[in-house]
Formats: sequence, C-alpha cells, structure tokens
Amino acid sequence: MKKIVISTFVILAVSLAAIASAALPELIVDPRGNRFTSVSSTEFSPDEVVIEFNDDTSEEEADDVVTRTRGQKVYESRYKKIKIAKIPPGKTFDEYKGELELDGKVRSVRRNYIVRADFIPDDPLYPYQWHFDNTSTGGINMPQAWDKSTGQGVIVAVVDTGVAYETYTNRFEQAPDLANTTFVPGWDFVNNDSHPNDDEGHGTHVTGTIAQSTNNTLGLAGIAYNASIMPVKVLNKNGSGTSIQVGDGIRFAADNGADIINLSLGSPFPDPYIESSCQYAYNLGVTIIASSGNDGATQVGYPGAFDDYVIAVGATRFDEQKAYYSNAGTSLDIVAPGGDINVDQNNDTYGDGVLQQTFAAKQYKNFGYYFYQGTSMAAPHVSGVAALILASNPSFTPDQVRNTLQSSADDLGAPGWDTDFGWGLLNADAALPSVAISLSSDGLVGLGVLDVGETTSTSPGENEVISVDSGPADLLVKSTGFSAGSNNWVLASSNAADQVKWEFSSDNSVWSTFILANTYYSFAANIAETSTQPLYLRLTMPTSTSSNAEFSSNITILATSP
Repeated sequence: MKKIVISTFVILAVSLAAIASAALPELIVDPRGNRFTSVSSTEFSPDEVVIEFNDDTSEEEADDVVTRTRGQKVYESRYKKIKIAKIPPGKTFDEYKGELELDGKVRSVRRNYIVRADFIPDDPLYPYQWHFDNTSTGGINMPQAWDKSTGQGVIVAVVDTGVAYETYTNRFEQAPDLANTTFVPGWDFVNNDSHPNDDEGHGTHVTGTIAQSTNNTLGLAGIAYNASIMPVKVLNKNGSGTSIQVGDGIRFAADNGADIINLSLGSPFPDPYIESSCQYAYNLGVTIIASSGNDGATQVGYPGAFDDYVIAVGATRFDEQKAYYSNAGTSLDIVAPGGDINVDQNNDTYGDGVLQQTFAAKQYKNFGYYFYQGTSMAAPHVSGVAALILASNPSFTPDQVRNTLQSSADDLGAPGWDTDFGWGLLNADAALPSVAISLSSDGLVGLGVLDVGETTSTSPGENEVISVDSGPADLLVKSTGFSAGSNNWVLASSNAADQVKWEFSSDNSVWSTFILANTYYSFAANIAETSTQPLYLRLTMPTSTSSNAEFSSNITILATSP
C-alpha cells in the first residue's frame, strides 16, 4: 500500500470586509504616484519581525543578537534602536520571538505591520470636491474609505435623464471624465431604444459622483469608481418623465442585474406603480436610494417616502447644516452633501455646490465641470458608498446596507434620529469597518505519511489558530486541490481514485467538507476582537493514486464584517 506525505499551507487573506484578495498584495507605484492596491493597515510581513532593543544597547550588540539567532537584518531605524529581521528558516514567529525575548538586550519583539497612506486621487480638480473630504467639515471621509473598497463588481443603475456614456451618431459624445468608467447595457424609456444618452445633463452629473473615472490625471473623482453604471433614461430633455417610465426603469434595472438603484428624482404624490416597482426591486435584493426633494418642505417626496423599500436622502451644506431646500420629515433616513451655491464657506472662490462633469444646456458635446446643488446631488453620494459596502459584503441584503449606512452616520441635530438629518451625515469610512486577522501559529499543517484510503485529522496541538486583530469578524475558508506538481487530486464529497475528501472544523468535532476547490465556506461567525479561533483539518485519502510523491494544498482564511 502506498504511503504519501501530505502537507497543507495556510494563507492569510486580505481581511478588508469581504474582499477576496490574495495575501500580501503587491503595492503598485507608477510615475503618477497614486495608483495603489487596497490593503489592511494591520496586514504584516509573515516572515519578518520587528526587534526593539534597550536604549543602552550598541549597534554592534544589536547586530550580534540578530546574527547569533540566525536572523537576517533587512532594515534598521535611524532614530530608535529598532531592527527588522527575517525569521530564520524552519522557525515560526512565536518560536523566534520567544528566543529573542530571552536576551536581556531586547525590549520587545512584534510583527512587522504594513501601513498604507490614505488614497488621494491625482484628478486635478479633486481639491474642489469638499463634499468628498476636507480638513474641517462637510465631507464624507472618502480617502480613508478608498483604502478599503472602490466598488468593484457592483452595478449601480442611474435612473435619470440618461448618461453621457457613449459616442453615438453625430449628436452624443462620451463625457471625457467617464472614459475609464465601466458601463453595462441600459435602456431609454423616453425614446424606447437601447441608447440611454443624456440630453439634459442631470444624469451625467449624478453618475460622476457615483463612479467618475478616478486617478486618471483628469478632472474629478467618483466615490465607487470601480463599480459599473447601468444608464436608464426615464426623464426627457426637460428633466421630466411619467410615473410609468420611472416605474419601468426601476423594474428594468432590477431585472438586469442592478445591485443599487439611484433615483435622483421625485414627486409630492405617492404613485402606486412606482411604489410597486420599488417593492419589486427590493424583493429582488436591490438597494434603492432616492432624493428627499428640493421643496424645503416638512415631508419627504416620493419615491423617497416609500419607507419599506427606499432610503431617503436629504442634503447638507459645507458647514453640515441642513440645506435650505432639503425636504425633511418622518421618512428621512440620512443626509449627504448636496451643497449651497449661494455661499462660499470653504473660501475657494466658488459657491459651495457639488462639482462634477456634465455638458452645457442642450450642447451635448460641450463638457465642463459644474457645481450643482440639490438632494439629487446628495443621493448619489449614498449610492456610491452603498456600492463600496456591497463590494466588501456582496451577500448583504438591502436592509443590511441600510443599517450599515444609518448606524455609521455622524449624528447631527437632535441626538439620534430627527426629521432634519435622519440618522445623520453619511460617513464612508465608518460604513466600511476594518477587519483584520493573523495567524498565531506557523501556517504549516503536516498531516504526515498516510496510506491510500486512510483518514486522518489534525491533532489539537497541530491545528492552526487565527487571531482576530480587528473585529468582530466572520471567518471563511477555502482550499485548493492537492498537487504533487504533475499529479493532482480533486476535492469531492467522498474519496475515490485521485479524489479526496477534505474537511474542516472549528472544534475538532463537527466537520464540513471542501466540495469545490477555491470556493469559500463559512467557518466561524462573529468572533470577537482579540479572540482566537482554531482551525482543524481532516483528510480521507484517495482509494488509489498514480503517484507517491509529496502532495500539498493551500488553505486561505478570509475575514469579513458580520
């Protein structure tokens, strides 16, 4: 009977909410300076330690400690007695840490954590987007949020006047600052065709706030610039449309894969078709966000006031006061920057509107950067942040998106919810809480030399231990198949020839199976910050195999926000 050596390597996934990225992603730097890969501020180099020495330790003595323990110095501070060293081959972090701490010259040993700067786009007009971020008030903390999510994989339907998303016939051109934005097919319910081009300008401005092409050395930034936009035209060149067109647009978006619908439009009347369309989309799992209205009224307009299905958004100024035009009332859920072009509170010589690219009136090829004001401008801020949330938590329901937005908002006005500000001012950074995990074990599971057909499990002393450094966190786990280089075993619910049953457990008692390779499975839920969680593994060998070489697989552990 063949005996085969089996080993498994545990990989720590990037633990930013639910983004399934490879561990330790490469930091990409280009001449323009600001391209980046999102990583957690609590990610660390797995093969390095930071050694801090006592102040009276000489450089020679410190170097001798590293050399004597078979470490390799890779960096030393100019200002403190601190060195970064490679962990010696064959040692775990804890083993090397314990050895170093026995030396009286060593003050402390810790992980080499990686820190990334907050992302600031290189778009030249970004400094005028006070509504994204500024040093005093009014913004929604976008630079910190961009380090966590950019909206990848989320589709936002802009149900509006259309979008300048394509060059079509001799009449329409794509907005230059939407050239790198991803679009999915939409529909024009005004002209009944598949080219929902903007002939008013409103929808293009709204789209820019959600997903303007960003970090492209041109113009402005968008909140969820890696999200996809679905343009749905329901309003005509005068900015008006029928309730049926609006309802149809909502249903079209829901039927064609939209995750979020932005409705920067409204009416004082509760049209039943629009309400049923919102219900339809909500029941399909679509998050619907609408402006509260610009009448300065004490009642939110519709569809924003369809409370069961829609998130209603009011508007604030630079100073975080309620905008004079913003509708308030019992249906208001949250506020976001909508601007006030009548004042210049940030002293940039322009009225404090929301700045995005669109075209001059009736001049569909004459693009410029315009300050607009209104709850129509506030709503896409919320839609953009909702896209960031869904990109990080793709299984979230509309209610979970709503709760995340509302619970993370900065409270304004009376404590708690109130009719002027709802639950408060949108805070993109707070809506994307950081989750970080690390391994407090060596990341290598040796299952030993096993017979064909044999079943084994990791012993309590051999299990891997996950530490939740920032949480709470839900933990998921995935595995590759087993490989010996040229020979492979597939994962399945039972073993067979060149086929293994590969299982995992959180308690070494109740087991779940990796039925599909490279597929995440839920492993442990709501693990508190600073807590640890063991991972046990069990393997049932194939009934037969053509190779007796050493086989191995890779396990990836992913942390998401509960």
